[in-house]
Amino acid sequence: MNRHTIGDLHQMQSLPLSAKIRMTEYRIHQWVECYGEDGVYVSFSGGKDSTVLLTIARNLYPDISAAYVDTGLEYPEIREFVKRQENVEILRPKMNFRQVIEKYGYPFIGKEVAGCVYGSRKYMRKLIERERGENHCETISNHSYMADLVGIGYRNNKENGLYQSLIRGEIPSTEIKTPARYLILHGKYPHKEKGVETLENSKIYNKERYKFFLEAPFEISDHCCSVMKKTPMHNYAKRIRKMPMTAQMASESRLRASNWLKNGCNGFHMKNPVSNPMSFWVEQDVLEYIHHYQIPIAGVYGAIQAE
Repeated sequence: MNRHTIGDLHQMQSLPLSAKIRMTEYRIHQWVECYGEDGVYVSFSGGKDSTVLLTIARNLYPDISAAYVDTGLEYPEIREFVKRQENVEILRPKMNFRQVIEKYGYPFIGKEVAGCVYGSRKYMRKLIERERGENHCETISNHSYMADLVGIGYRNNKENGLYQSLIRGEIPSTEIKTPARYLILHGKYPHKEKGVETLENSKIYNKERYKFFLEAPFEISDHCCSVMKKTPMHNYAKRIRKMPMTAQMASESRLRASNWLKNGCNGFHMKNPVSNPMSFWVEQDVLEYIHHYQIPIAGVYGAIQAE
């Protein structure tokens, strides 16, 4: 069950900056009261958003530590800006970008699409193994990714016959002509057939239009961020036994908005607790804060001008 509604988010996003600053400070206080000043840290990217968060947090608690992951992909100006900040530990991933791409694939379009394609390809491999008699599992994993990619409506109706076929790893009959069946039999996709359910979703988030990625002659996955950023930061938090604060905002993506609706700003009850005290900010708030309080930021952004 979600803690908030989309109406709550829109209402909070419409508040003036002064109110948002107070609300963010309150959420930081809550986080520190729970884990202690020595039990939290700021996940610092060197970007303008996390610079604002670090500034607000250290205005309240000057000794709060921060951590930065140097992936090797950041602008030189960002890296130099981070090095000038006090009490920031620099972390490095175990794999560089080239190694991640060679092993897992390219993060095309975005994490949601790349992850969906990656899962769907794993599903297809298992499905093809079954066709060859090499796989006799009752359930084929990653069926939800394939359902999402080929446009089978399942989010609001998991009793959908085609979706249940995917769960069982059954290839639908040739009469149904689903993309999964056609891919195996003909190596291409059919035109959309009348009567095949599609996801009830806005076009921008409809992954069905990216199903051609299944035939791409290269690997695609969302592992880049996980391997190069999330894993080093997670290992760091586990090693020092501190809970992170990030500058993620719900306005940045549907996934981040969904996470806020479910957990709120302070995810005390999450499997891996995290605080996002600026979740209800928008881009203009960050720019206004930087300009109004004359906060130094990395030179790659240039000068922030008032409207």
